[in-house]
Amino acid sequence: YARPHADLTTCRTCAETFPVAARREWLLTALREHLATAAEIAMGVGELYGQRINRNTITQWYRRGRLFPHGVTRDAQHPLFRIGDVLELAEAAATRRPTG
Repeated sequence: YARPHADLTTCRTCAETFPVAARREWLLTALREHLATAAEIAMGVGELYGQRINRNTITQWYRRGRLFPHGVTRDAQHPLFRIGDVLELAEAAATRRPTG
């Protein structure tokens, strides 16, 4: 953990110091491999990467065959998507949007 706007943070367990920006980048890269439901991703995961991603948009990508699940929730009610796959679709959609 680090204070907002900190440049460095120190691990409470091992006392090693880490540059916050590099550590955050490492964590965001690792997060791309995790699986989550459309609702979980829409609750703010995209905003960590500078993208606002709507749950309905994720569902539409899935229904249209642009996004493929990598499993289901324990109750088998909701598909699980790789966060990186959703982010790639969101990034592609953002570059196609007209600006101005």
